[in-house]
Amino acid sequence: MDSRSRLWVGYPGELQALDTTGAVRVRTALDAGGPLRIVGNGSARLYVRAGDELLSVDEETGEVRMRRGEIGGAVVALDPRGRHLYLATEAGAVFGLHPRLLRPLWAWSRLGRRATAIDSSPEGDRLYLALAGEGDSPPGEILVRDVQTGRVLASVQLSGAVRELVVGPTGILFLVLVEDGGASLAALRPGPHGLTELWRHAPGNDAPPGTPQIRVSGTGGDLAAFVPGAAGLRVLDAHTGEVGLRTDDAPRDAAFGADGSLYLLFAEEIRVLRR
Repeated sequence: MDSRSRLWVGYPGELQALDTTGAVRVRTALDAGGPLRIVGNGSARLYVRAGDELLSVDEETGEVRMRRGEIGGAVVALDPRGRHLYLATEAGAVFGLHPRLLRPLWAWSRLGRRATAIDSSPEGDRLYLALAGEGDSPPGEILVRDVQTGRVLASVQLSGAVRELVVGPTGILFLVLVEDGGASLAALRPGPHGLTELWRHAPGNDAPPGTPQIRVSGTGGDLAAFVPGAAGLRVLDAHTGEVGLRTDDAPRDAAFGADGSLYLLFAEEIRVLRR
């Protein structure tokens, strides 16, 4: 959802912005050379992964304002204050990109380990960087870094590789971990002594096979988990991990609206779950 409460959808070769009635308000053709994935929005811009490129798209017109190519397997997150975008490379280096020009403003040195996910604290003062394990080290680790200095404030080692990391508006970290038995969901709370696990959902019969994607509501109270194209979407209480809603829907993607409604993207339609 953008600042005008329009829902942006990335189709093969095209971006669309829909209003609350489902009418298409903006349509932009893109020669992307790969699938489109919307990273987020801020500073009147929509940021889109298009194959090997990062695009800055004008929210009002849908026009592509800037492109940054050859980002490979880098992961991207937005600074909540709109000062820059974070881009972490496969070697663990972190860049702060100008939000309009997509050029580096600053950089932290490479760590020699692949960055698998990245996100910022709601206040914009902390950066959470997930790294893949190497050799005999644990399969996953999260570094808590000070945005002003790049200093590592804390770290936590994990039993699985972090496939996805999303920080909710209340500051809780939500993770998708890939372990030997499958994918699990976990929530971590930041505190003065690092990160503390709130809850974890291990792989089980209540989850569809595959690696889920997660979405957090605007209040931070709900967490939606789904495997694209697989039945079994779940909505969990973000603070306890308790499953409050299960559906047989198999959306390709999902997003929360400002009112807490959950928008589900299917091949031929968009459905809305009112909460």
